[in-house]
Amino acid sequence: LWCCLKEWGVRLGVRSILIVLFALNPMIVYYAGNGMSEAMFIFTLLGTTRFLMKWMRGGEIRPLVAAGIWLALAYLTRYETIGAAAITTPLVLWVSYKRASGADGTPRLRTALSDAIIFAFPFAVSFISWAMVSWVIVGHPFEPLSSQYGNASQLAAQGALNTTLSYRFGLVVETLGYLAPLLLLVAILLMVWLWVKRVDILILAPIVVVGGALGFTVASFLANTTGADYRYYIMAIPLEVLLVGGLIAGITQDSGARNQTGAPQRTRRSWAIGLTTVVMAVVLIGPSL
Repeated sequence: LWCCLKEWGVRLGVRSILIVLFALNPMIVYYAGNGMSEAMFIFTLLGTTRFLMKWMRGGEIRPLVAAGIWLALAYLTRYETIGAAAITTPLVLWVSYKRASGADGTPRLRTALSDAIIFAFPFAVSFISWAMVSWVIVGHPFEPLSSQYGNASQLAAQGALNTTLSYRFGLVVETLGYLAPLLLLVAILLMVWLWVKRVDILILAPIVVVGGALGFTVASFLANTTGADYRYYIMAIPLEVLLVGGLIAGITQDSGARNQTGAPQRTRRSWAIGLTTVVMAVVLIGPSL
């Protein structure tokens, strides 16, 4: 998370506050210490996000390979990674195509397809290999979904799946409201800022990676295949922190670009921007604690 915020150019003080607010979140503290998969899942998703941002910034191949490997490790941790892979791969294709030089569409498309394959290949190997291993050992490629011991079967046995779609949707809104109360507000502010100021394209990285995994969780619950445990939605916490970081980075970079005044005035302006962004970080992330 520190590296993601640093990649954006979030100032040291604000970056430190965002990290502390993330680390002190009761859900993060609890699932950091209970040995379940949430800590490793967040870690691998943030690793994917960090290297995807690095690739989007510079276009070098090594960060893209690293992002693909981190995504494969995330899938070996949790199935929700499928959502992240399904959204992130088209993003890599699009960014690579837009960045490729030359007027002819065919070489650009070839370059974009190559980058997308490089990124998605580790995940594909992880997905197929894990399914084959599961099939060989227990007779089901996707044991949690198809087995009587899987999540869906256990929930059905408890009668937990006998709910309406509107009830499940309301429960999703309630859960996200507890874990990341101002996530919707942050998203709206970010969209407005994107529309007005054209914030750095790097903001798409956490949206597709962390947001993609969260979206898969929501879709699975609405489809009645997973339960309503808070832990399934824990990705909302790092997502909110990353979006706030991206918003703050956009504000500070825009202010820095317009700061052409004398040295004393620049200093006062810098202090004002720093104080404003610190208050923003505390106000937008603090309620999630």
